[in-house]
Amino acid sequence: MKYYISETPLRLREYGRNIQSMVEYMKTIEDKEVRTAVAHEVVYFMTCLKPSIKENPDYKQMLWDYLYLIADGDLDVEAPYEKPEHNPLHHPVGKRLPYPNEKPTYKAYGKNLELMAAKALEMEEGPIRDEYINMLASAVRMALGNNYDRSGTSPEAYIASQILRISGGKLTVDPEKLRIYKGGITHPHHKSRSNNKKGKKGGGNKGRGKSRSKRKR
Repeated sequence: MKYYISETPLRLREYGRNIQSMVEYMKTIEDKEVRTAVAHEVVYFMTCLKPSIKENPDYKQMLWDYLYLIADGDLDVEAPYEKPEHNPLHHPVGKRLPYPNEKPTYKAYGKNLELMAAKALEMEEGPIRDEYINMLASAVRMALGNNYDRSGTSPEAYIASQILRISGGKLTVDPEKLRIYKGGITHPHHKSRSNNKKGKKGGGNKGRGKSRSKRKR
């Protein structure tokens, strides 16, 4: 049995091993005219594999560029388009980006919330900073879910204490000025609206009761 894992790596994965094998075979053909004819057939098969590419007005040139990529730039045929000047698959290898190894102080909140708190400390006081702190508070509320101490403290006060904790005791937030977005704490005026609606419904029921009693009489 033949295992493809031992072969050369795929140069263009979306066209698979079969197309690459066809290209490799095509490169071994000595007659240039025959080699060119086979190249056209390979491009045709590539179109069949990815018919959606026809939506691009320059799809034919793209396919021939892909053919050169699969051939690793080593393709001597009479192509209808010029050979690409460079092979994007061959790029100089630079320094690898360092992987962040810093661990969050509090795993429940993660590193991003710590970075947000640090960013808030750098910002100048004003409405933009206040709005940013509200975003931080909303993120803390989402991270907490229902896991906060309800005894003797409001959710706003608890979130403010957690922001102080996340920032290492540097970011003090006034709980009364916090505004939590959707998914967090309900605004006070939202509660009043709901109470008003209940009041209206109650009033309506009382009126209905009176009208019914009058009808009975």
